[in-house]
Amino acid sequence: MHFSARAVDEPGLVGVVSIMVVVSLQSSVNGQLNYTSSNCMTLPEPPEYVEFLAPYPPATQELARALRRRLVHLLPDCIETVWDATNAVGVAYGFTERNADHFIHLPAYTSYVNIGFSHGTALDDPEGRLKGTGARIRHIRLTRVEDLDEYVEGLIHQAARQAKGAGTPVKPRTIIRVMEGPKRRPKPGA
Repeated sequence: MHFSARAVDEPGLVGVVSIMVVVSLQSSVNGQLNYTSSNCMTLPEPPEYVEFLAPYPPATQELARALRRRLVHLLPDCIETVWDATNAVGVAYGFTERNADHFIHLPAYTSYVNIGFSHGTALDDPEGRLKGTGARIRHIRLTRVEDLDEYVEGLIHQAARQAKGAGTPVKPRTIIRVMEGPKRRPKPGA
């Protein structure tokens, strides 16, 4: 395992300080996206993620961390971005380092976590679980780990297959991004 850090400067991210922590692990098998549990992505939990979640109620912290572990286990090798943003703490995944290429994200709120699909309007959702009114993004509110069921797993696999860069071998790694300025976090006792 190899650890390194470098500053990341991405055009269009005004007021964002980015520090990239790279955790290099084995890349995808033969360059193929494989969704079986035997070839799932492996990424250690970044200590920064735990630190960023500290203001949240313990139940929300555990939910966010458990959902992240489950999602990492389901995804093919890709790049994780941990965000300490103004309104939420979250993780996002893509096959490139560009924020615009993230295909899925897990922002934490006071009492729940959303699983968001960056191109959710393009997903086949016969049960109509995806919510949202925007042009592209859709989400599902998760209040228990069990809410990430087989149906949601199917949406995750669709999103990964349709994502920009899908099928290109990627070394799994984590990028930490911190937005400058005040943060809106749960009030103590929330």
